[in-house]
Amino acid sequence: MRIYIIPLITVLPTMMAWSISIIYPLELGADIFQVNLITTIRSITRIIILVPFGILSDRYGRKPMLLGSRVLGFFGTLIRALATDPNHIVIASFVGGFAGGGLFPILLSMIGDVAKPKEQQEAISTLYLFSSVGMILGPMICTFLLTIPTISLRNIYQIVVIAQALILIYLAITMQETKPKTITSVAVKYGTSIKNLILQTNFQGLFIMAFLYFFSRSIITTYIPIIAQSDLNLTNVEIASFTAYHSCAVVLIRISSATFLTKVPIRRYLISALAIGGII
Repeated sequence: MRIYIIPLITVLPTMMAWSISIIYPLELGADIFQVNLITTIRSITRIIILVPFGILSDRYGRKPMLLGSRVLGFFGTLIRALATDPNHIVIASFVGGFAGGGLFPILLSMIGDVAKPKEQQEAISTLYLFSSVGMILGPMICTFLLTIPTISLRNIYQIVVIAQALILIYLAITMQETKPKTITSVAVKYGTSIKNLILQTNFQGLFIMAFLYFFSRSIITTYIPIIAQSDLNLTNVEIASFTAYHSCAVVLIRISSATFLTKVPIRRYLISALAIGGII
């Protein structure tokens, strides 16, 4: 349960901030180029650290790397809370990006450390279920707070900063190391393993599909808030609520996908999901 609680309490404030991550730079005077730069830097930094974070967690333990990612996330949010210029958000995206990409790889490694092989699939599903609760509650809380006239977008980031500081203290006190001790004389050749994985045809196909999917989704998630504000004249409350609706859809898919995959071939399921997303 201590592991399951981690994604819940970390994703919740993160999604509060995510709900206003586009409209906040716009409020500070960012242009379209700066908004795209902010989202691009955040995505690139998350990709860059995926493999290094996993390797470092194998060498130095899960707890130091998890706490390190939370510290980076805290400073990224702190910069946003104090920002007075769009360029400050660019810097925050660079710092915070290193935090976001390292969270779930470490959590999955922790599940692999403590769960028996037969229990790992159920444990991973439960981990994402707790994460899904945070995905829904975060945007809902953000939307509710923005309905209060005295609460501004900056106030949301200030609240998230306080929440992340408390979470960091909680994790430092309660979290225990899950990685078993290994023999230090045994060298693990990570480069060879990564190379063999990249050379697999199935991995290459999945990589290309994932790249194209997230490429298209990143464009949508970036420009929907911009269009909603500039062309449709929607309020910050309405735009922030988009993330809550999106999170609810993601949770429904996560809950139902296991049922579908027992009856429908994985390839047909993926093609159908991509087709629906493309139509929307």
